Amino acid sequence: MKFGKVVFYKNNSFHDKALISYFTNCEFIESIIVVSQKIHDIGNINPDLIVVGSTGTDTETIALAEKLHEAYPKPKKIVFVQSLQKLNNNYLLNSIINCILLISVTKTELMHAVEHLTQNQVFYMQSVINRFDNSLVPAIQNNSINFSKRESEILSYICQGWSNSEIAEKLFLSKRTVETHRANLLIKAEVKNSIQLVIFAIRYNFYKV
Repeated sequence: MKFGKVVFYKNNSFHDKALISYFTNCEFIESIIVVSQKIHDIGNINPDLIVVGSTGTDTETIALAEKLHEAYPKPKKIVFVQSLQKLNNNYLLNSIINCILLISVTKTELMHAVEHLTQNQVFYMQSVINRFDNSLVPAIQNNSINFSKRESEILSYICQGWSNSEIAEKLFLSKRTVETHRANLLIKAEVKNSIQLVIFAIRYNFYKV
């Protein structure tokens, strides 16, 4: 799956120029429209993805992204920030923005982020995952949850940031089968999303970092 149209809000920084180059050549994107951050009327473009490059302070960047979400709730959103220090854990976990990345993101992480969003999955950088504390996952007694061998195998790949498509190809399974296993893992762990599942797995030693 690909994003047909991507709108990139730029501010002419060095980082934005590098990011625009990547998005222009990304295999998961068919076309990219670069606009000034002063331009907000993109309704006639009807994009699948909106990317907001870092502009001013991170607070200003997030504010712009949230205004764009209010005006255009349907497209996916990727926002680039300079630091995560002013964004608390709960905001990162529950943000209406689909993906928050540091401007220092590696090309590999960026590729994984875009691919995850094409599959309606949320993507978090490893540096974001490392910030979440144990209070964000439910407590279990005596490791009472039992995952099957296949579930444990898939959980390991999820913890490494692999997408459903990558896991399916690795294990010679259909994508639908992997999606079913992922859903069952969420139910067993009593968590709402993949990031909480990763934290859960690390906290209770289902996955060794």
